[in-house]
Amino acid sequence: MSMAVGLAAIIMVVLFAQTAGILPAPQAAFGGGIMHYGIKMALLVLFLAGCGLIGLLLVVARFERYYRYPVKLNSKNIEVQYALAKIMLSALQLICAVYICVMMAGLYKAVILPESQTSAAITAMALAAGGGVYAAYLAAAFKNR
Repeated sequence: MSMAVGLAAIIMVVLFAQTAGILPAPQAAFGGGIMHYGIKMALLVLFLAGCGLIGLLLVVARFERYYRYPVKLNSKNIEVQYALAKIMLSALQLICAVYICVMMAGLYKAVILPESQTSAAITAMALAAGGGVYAAYLAAAFKNR
């Protein structure tokens, strides 16, 4: 799963580096919002937010003994709980990386095609996927007390 996160992060970096310089200037027809500051600034903020979020999840995954587990750890279940937490955090990293890539692609599409849809559905799907991963983790954690 970490290869998939790495691949998504590489795609995000390449997408940002290759196309940020050739994007059109903001147009007055958009009427504020993201376009008020310009597409390059919006992409930079989205890129940095994605890197920060994925980096935070990497730090949390690295120090698993400080993670707040939903069940009490003992000598019988500590290995299983560490493994379950690492799987859950890896899945959340993948969801975050794909979400940021899709949002960046959606931002490009909004510049090219102003009548494109908003990203509310994409955000709802990412939140639902993250919630599903966490719910599956909780179910597995309570099952393997």
